[in-house]
Amino acid sequence: MSRRNAPLLAILTQALNYVVIGVAAAVLVLAIGKIIGGHIILSLNLFWLLPLIATVVLTSLAIAFLVAGLTSSPQTASNVGATISFLLFALTGAMLPIEALPDALREIVPYVVPHTQSFKRSEGSLSPGLIYRFINAR
Repeated sequence: MSRRNAPLLAILTQALNYVVIGVAAAVLVLAIGKIIGGHIILSLNLFWLLPLIATVVLTSLAIAFLVAGLTSSPQTASNVGATISFLLFALTGAMLPIEALPDALREIVPYVVPHTQSFKRSEGSLSPGLIYRFINAR
């Protein structure tokens, strides 16, 4: 392999590692959820998680490379990256439903936050309507 391809190979290897870890984590969470009595539909719809996880991984890596390129030190990149990650996941529906956000945020988030649609799609492939039923149960 030539030296010109080394950075590309490093990026692809990193992305593949995170996709594999993401799939393993999703399988573990689903298995634990099913064991403790969660209403999770284990069907072929779960195969849709693979491209969704890959999309989230690639988007996250793109943001990480951007942060790393714009910051002056690894410590600063780590702090900025952690802050951005927390804000992204707080606004994507991963920590709380988008419907629970204030009106102004609820309208903007699907268009501004990159992972929002991926989380919405994964929610539908796991248990259609579960979050909707949870919110309307109040």
